Amino acid sequence: MENAQMNILKCFIAQMDSAMNIASIISDHSETKELDGDCVISGLVYRLMNPMSDQEMYNSLTKANNIMNGEDDSDYDTEEEEELLEESNKYDEELKDKSWRKIRTNNCQCDVCKRVRECLNMYKTYEVYEPLANKFKNAIENTCNTHKIIIE
Repeated sequence: MENAQMNILKCFIAQMDSAMNIASIISDHSETKELDGDCVISGLVYRLMNPMSDQEMYNSLTKANNIMNGEDDSDYDTEEEEELLEESNKYDEELKDKSWRKIRTNNCQCDVCKRVRECLNMYKTYEVYEPLANKFKNAIENTCNTHKIIIE
């Protein structure tokens, strides 16, 4: 892979990692404390519409670099990966019968959760002008389609 492509991929992975950190905060601040499709989509939308701080950028790029170099200290072993794949397949079957619904948000009043709700309200009219942001927005659309969630 060319160096430019590697850098774009690294930035995309860093953005996704940061979005998952935001999704985890949203989950922790919700009633169910469950990291679900709503939290992931909310984290992705937040990250699309809000730039990372210097520290977030450093942490996420370091993690992306580790992932790309095979140095990620993931706690999953082969058996756990197989269990996750099995759960994923079961979830995919459940999604077939699921109807479309509006994205759920929490009622937390912390700065992050309030900003997430603002971003979700503005998402439909948010325009992207660069290729990486467009790929990120496409990831959001794909996640919405996978989980049958509508952002209004």
